[in-house]
Amino acid sequence: MRNCKVTVASLRSVLVDPQRNLSLVQAACAQAQREGARLVVLPELMLTGHGGHAKMVENAEPVPEGPLSQTILDLSGRLDLCICVGLAELDGHIVYNSQMVADRGTYLGLQRKINLSADEYLYFGAGDRVPVFDIGELRFGITICYDNAFPELALLHSLHGADLVLSPHAARTGEWHSEWTAEFKEQTIRRRQLSWEKLHNTRARDHNAYVLLCNAVGPSTEGLENGWPTTPAR
Repeated sequence: MRNCKVTVASLRSVLVDPQRNLSLVQAACAQAQREGARLVVLPELMLTGHGGHAKMVENAEPVPEGPLSQTILDLSGRLDLCICVGLAELDGHIVYNSQMVADRGTYLGLQRKINLSADEYLYFGAGDRVPVFDIGELRFGITICYDNAFPELALLHSLHGADLVLSPHAARTGEWHSEWTAEFKEQTIRRRQLSWEKLHNTRARDHNAYVLLCNAVGPSTEGLENGWPTTPAR
């Protein structure tokens, strides 16, 4: 692994407006390019949105032929970047929770989420491959959200010679109640942080690899009539 700057962009992604999501990605990538980044990592389902809702699959598209994918490919070429971004991928009649990789205008491939959490089984098919992506300065694998709970995937990345494991998330906590006190909110956030630190530190130590986390921020279901699901995903 040679000197390689990686930008992690934790952005808000909404289910109702993929073009809004795309505009945030474009702005983040432009800033990363100005700051000398080689690779930009964006959240799970960033382009099409997450939220335990049927809307997750309505904007699914073939990758890399779809319009969102083509825009990402063009963006990576214009900015001379590698971009790793999540979207709902349509392959035949099956939709996958996928993370596509575009490097300097070239489509390198994608990682499909393998272990789907709770309500995701209602909407997505499960992936069955664990590729490695080589951009010259860096070899990396991708483990999407709940997949990080399974040590076998980190082991496969290590066996493939990955320098780095990218871990994009769209982790959800359900509703954030207005009556919660500031102290309780702070404790809730800290519990989640400690849980993530324990999990991902273990993956890194067990398999001698760096792990970079990226999570979506803020509510994703704004504009939907029924809002959050009654059963939150893990």
